[in-house]
Amino acid sequence: MVQLSFLSVILLSAIAETFLYGIFIVSFIVAVYLRLSKYTDRTARSGAVWNAITIPTIATFVICSAHWIIGVIRLFKGFGGSEDIRSALNFLSDPAEPLSAARSILVILNNLIGDAIIIQRLWFIWGRSLRVIIVPVLSWLGIIIAGSVVLYLLTHFGPGNISYTRAWITVGWALTTVTNIYCTACIAWKIWRTNRVTQAIGGGLLTYVLVILVESAAIWAVWAVFFAVTTQIGSLLEILATDLAPPIINLVNVLIYLRVGLGWSFAPSVDETAGVTMTTVLMLPTMSEQDDLDAVTAIPGTTNKA
Repeated sequence: MVQLSFLSVILLSAIAETFLYGIFIVSFIVAVYLRLSKYTDRTARSGAVWNAITIPTIATFVICSAHWIIGVIRLFKGFGGSEDIRSALNFLSDPAEPLSAARSILVILNNLIGDAIIIQRLWFIWGRSLRVIIVPVLSWLGIIIAGSVVLYLLTHFGPGNISYTRAWITVGWALTTVTNIYCTACIAWKIWRTNRVTQAIGGGLLTYVLVILVESAAIWAVWAVFFAVTTQIGSLLEILATDLAPPIINLVNVLIYLRVGLGWSFAPSVDETAGVTMTTVLMLPTMSEQDDLDAVTAIPGTTNKA
């Protein structure tokens, strides 16, 4: 079995993150253009940007960009500011180094916002019911605690206390798994029930929403398993799993918005069969419908590595 060196993983992580970030930035620009091009009125266009879903998405875009930029600066500082390879590796492996600590904070913030988005989506789809979000909100608060502890341990004790740090990482991973599974399952069940009603009157096109949920959740699950395995066995690939989290999470998110922008979205349309309004796949919604639609189409799977 080929043994990966720390240097190999660092370089692989930098290349992979740059590649994914490049795809993400292009996709984000196209998605923003498609979204804004649907509205000719300036007020409507402003409302399409400044709402409860797009603001967190823009925030994660800024965080993802900052994470990549700091990573590049850190890489050049490590190899350009050191006289030998050993000094460079010592610099790059120090979690308490300010640039490294900043990247860790950005990863935690990115995933907290991602989990908050799925909780908000659950709240929207369940008719703004507070009872249904009690479990994920408590889990989300636990993730904040676990992430804070991990960040403190890494910046104050470094890898010397790795077993204790890994235990808290496991706690954070378990809580974010609970949050995502619970929210995705509840959303899917609600949509499935609604779909049964629309099928009875000739609709049933909410199946497309379920497809989006399953696709996004599957991508999240692949990353979650990869991160969990590499963390528990102490593999150097944990670095790769951690560094790629922001671009992966945000890329999946923006690709879903691209599907909406290209017309693969869901909008309420009146089809009065038996006097019941059915949901059909047509076009982008009006502004009054946009927030609830975005709650469905936003990415259903993000994680927090803390």
